[in-house]
Amino acid sequence: MMDMEHMKDSVKTQKKQSSAPSTEVQKSLKQEILQLEKILQDQFEVRRALEIALSYRTSSLEDINETSVSITKI
Repeated sequence: MMDMEHMKDSVKTQKKQSSAPSTEVQKSLKQEILQLEKILQDQFEVRRALEIALSYRTSSLEDINETSVSITKI
């Protein structure tokens, strides 16, 4: 639900920015990227906490282990 609201706001922002100077657009895009990075980091932290609470290994750790094994086999 929150994602849909964010996307709607993003579309509105993009429409408003279509007439904005290039530097304003770049500044706004940088701000949006920072916001999205923060959201992603928060989601990762929640996922990690849930995996720890449920005693699951993260899939990213499993991928890293599989990759290192396949690299060392080569």
